[in-house]
Amino acid sequence: MEPHFLTTRSEKTQRNRMASAGVLPDGLADFTSALSQLGQYPAADIIAMLTGFAVDLREHATLALSAVLERIHRVDKTRKVPLLYLLDSIVKRE
Repeated sequence: MEPHFLTTRSEKTQRNRMASAGVLPDGLADFTSALSQLGQYPAADIIAMLTGFAVDLREHATLALSAVLERIHRVDKTRKVPLLYLLDSIVKRE
C-alpha cells in the first residue's frame, strides 16, 4: 500500500483511466517510460532531459509528479537517489 502523501487515489485513478482510454496527455507516456533510464547513478544528461520533459508538461504537473513519486515508491533503494535528484532539478527550474 502506498503512503497517502505520495500519490492520491484520485490522481492515480485519473492517470490509470486516461492511460486505459489511450488519452494520456502528449508526452506523459514518454516521460513515464523515460524515467526507467535513470539507473543507480544520477546521470546529468538524463536528469536534464527529464527536467525539460517535466517543464514541457507543466500543465499536467500533478500527473507528472505522480509518475515520479510512484516510481520512487516502487524502485529498489539503490535507484531512489537519481529520482530525488530529478525532483530537485525540476523544482529548481520552476
